[in-house]
Formats: sequence, C-alpha cells, structure tokens
Amino acid sequence: MTSLSSSLSSGEFQERLLASMAGRQYEAVIALATAFLADHPGDLLALYHLGMARLLSGGNLSALLPLREVLLTHHVAFLGGENRMALRAFTDFAIQFAHLVAHLLVKPDVEWVKSYDLALKIAEVGARQLGEGELWRQVEALQKTLIKGQSGAILFDSPKILQVEPTNHCNLDCSMCSRQEMTRQNGLLSLELWQHILQSWRNAHRLYEGQLIWHQNSFRFSVPYRGVVKFFFLGEPLLHKQLDQMIQMAVDKGVQIGVQTNGTLLNNPAVRRRLLASQLDHLAISIDGFDRASYETIRRGSQWQGVVEGIQALALERAEAGLQDRLTITVSTILSDEIRENGPQVRQFFAPLYGCVDEFHVIELIRRSSTRFVARDGQLIACHGDSSSDKHCHEPLYKMNVLWDGVATPCCYDVDAQLALGHVLEGGVDAVWQGERMRKLQEQAVRHTPTHALCVRCLA
Repeated sequence: MTSLSSSLSSGEFQERLLASMAGRQYEAVIALATAFLADHPGDLLALYHLGMARLLSGGNLSALLPLREVLLTHHVAFLGGENRMALRAFTDFAIQFAHLVAHLLVKPDVEWVKSYDLALKIAEVGARQLGEGELWRQVEALQKTLIKGQSGAILFDSPKILQVEPTNHCNLDCSMCSRQEMTRQNGLLSLELWQHILQSWRNAHRLYEGQLIWHQNSFRFSVPYRGVVKFFFLGEPLLHKQLDQMIQMAVDKGVQIGVQTNGTLLNNPAVRRRLLASQLDHLAISIDGFDRASYETIRRGSQWQGVVEGIQALALERAEAGLQDRLTITVSTILSDEIRENGPQVRQFFAPLYGCVDEFHVIELIRRSSTRFVARDGQLIACHGDSSSDKHCHEPLYKMNVLWDGVATPCCYDVDAQLALGHVLEGGVDAVWQGERMRKLQEQAVRHTPTHALCVRCLA
C-alpha cells in the first residue's frame, strides 16, 4: 500500500501536478496522473488529483472512481497511523467524498451507496480519534443528507429528476399509449406555473463548494449539479406553442432539459427553428415498428416519410448552426418480442436516420400489463413484459412527475393522477416531495411492498 509520504517521493511529478492543478489545466493533470499511475499504481496524490481534475473538467459521478480507489485502498493505513495531520487530511477527504457522492448521485446504485457508507464510517472513526467536534457535526449532517434503504435505494431531500407534462393534447392515437385510458381534462402548462416549479425545486441547480485536500496552496473549487427535466408525460410536447420559452427558462435556471416527442411536427420549419434556438440539451424521438406499415399501424395518424424528412432537416439545421455538441438527438423504440425477431428489418427501417441521430435507445418492455404492437401479418397483438425481470420500482426515490395543471404524481403510468401527491402551488415542488403521501410511497418502494392497485398492476 502506498502511504502519503511515499506518494510524494517524486518531486518533479508533485511539482508539475500541483502547478497544473493550481492553474486549472485539468487536461494536463489528467495526462500527468494517468502516466504516473502506470508506473506507480495506487499512488494517492495521483489518484486524488486525477479524480478531481476529471470532475472539475465537467465529469459526472464516474469521475469519482479514482477517489473511490483512494478511499478503499488507503483508509486502513491512515486510520491505524499516529500522524494526526495525515489522519485529519484523510478524514476531511472521506467527508468530501461523501458530499460529492450525495451531490452527484441521481439514481440508486448499490456500489456507490456502499462507498458512501464506508466514507461516513471512516469519517466517524477519524472524528473520534481526533476528538474534534466540528468533524462530528459534519458527519452528522451527512447522515441526514441521504436516507438509505434496501438494494442501494436512496431518498433525496429534493427530486433529482422531474418529468413535466407541457400538455396532454396529442396529434396521434398510438396503439400502445396509455393516454387511451385517460379521463382527466386536456390542457396546457402555463408559463407562470412553470416558473413556480423551477423556483420551488431545490435540485434544479446546486453547487458543492470545497477545497482540495492534498494541495500545498489554498485551492477552492465548486462542482455544479444540474437537475434534469424531461418534458413529456401524456400528449405531444411540441404542440405547446410556448415550449421554447419554457426550455429557455429552464436553461437560465441551470437545468438540463430534454423533450420526448413523436417527431411528427419536426417537418414544420418553425418548430425546428424554435427548438434549435431554445438551447435544448436533448431531443428524444419515439419510433416503433419494423417497417413503414407497422410504424404507421402503431403510431396511428403519423406518416413515416414526413417524420424521416423532419429529422433529416433538423439534423442538417443543427449542423449549420454548430449545435452538434449542444443538442443530442436520439431515437427510442420499445422492444417487443415481435420487433426483436425482426432485427435486420428494423435496422433497414432505421437506415434513413443513420447520420442524423446520435444514438438509438432500445426500451425493454417490462410491465406485466399488456400493450399492443404489430405482428408480422400487420395485425395488432398484445405483448407482455418479461415476468422474470426485476420488478422493483425505485422511481419515487429520485423522480417526480408534474402534470400540466400542477398536480404531482410519482408514477409515469398514472394517467389520471390516482396517486396524486398534491399540487406544486401548495408549497412548491420540494414540499410535495417531502410530504406524507410521497414518504409513504417511498417507504413501500424501499421495502418492495406496493399496496396501491396501480403499483400492484405494474409490479406484483
């Protein structure tokens, strides 16, 4: 195991590394640390600065992997040593690591929760050995930040993801859409309500501010967290004439913003122009079927050629505007058994979109209740989810849905708000999230004990 003293044995490496970090030359830090680790695996200084450089250059949770290695491979030596200064530094590091995990974690993840727990235990031991009350207060605050449950489940103090319904109006009548079951009134999300949602959501944008642990100078930094909004629930978001304004409002707040669309309105130049000007982060287009006939049978009311031309035009205009790095375009398709068995035909069907779309996402059909897709003979058939798949639902632990009228629900299949949690105008997004109804559903999600008929239908 590499100790702190031996990790600083290479004076030249240390000097160049710390100078590059102080100058915020993160690519240089990454190159230096990576090269040094090839000959000195496990080196604390290299691992720590590698992770921090990745994080500060725009990385996400995976940037913390080198920091997790520091935590796992070095904690025994520091906790068992007699050097109080070194112990204090490692205790500060454990607290910092836990803060960063809590800050960046979006969905339950068993391994990261284990690492978070280990960091807290290390910090507790360090605080006890050092006898410093301030360290205890920091540890106690972290213990209240996340409430952990089974299978790596975590309850946050504010939702990490909001799925927001701009409208439940739609221009299609898709065969598998749960909108057919909807009985609530149609409407449009107002700009005033959307502004209130953004203002009352703590996780819309957050900063973690800290200081490098193993650095000879006082080096402070901040790590932003951008909350995620997906504009979609029921209906077609692009039907909302003020969607571009709502996207811009979210961007101004520091939110990552995506839209899920059926793509039919992309053949309208005005719609494309507004989307490209809105600073949207992600556009996901839902396409199902294995040829034109099956697509138009499933997506009733749509014309395949018009969708293709709209996507092609959007990709061209995105390139002309230099927005390839700003806006990601993806296609998502729900994979039923019938579609799965027509792989070559599906690839040929999507061929006109190659080069226009950044990624193709396949969504596994895992619900036990049936939906309707197209068989080879062109007839609609009922398809069922895989009964052997994981039926645990953790969405209420990190995500909340807000309908066009401000009613919040924990479930993306709750078409008529049977599981209504409250209204976001009554205290705001976080007040609904922390309310009794949501906590009860979160407890059931943690324990895998659904009781509502809607949950039982989907999971039991």
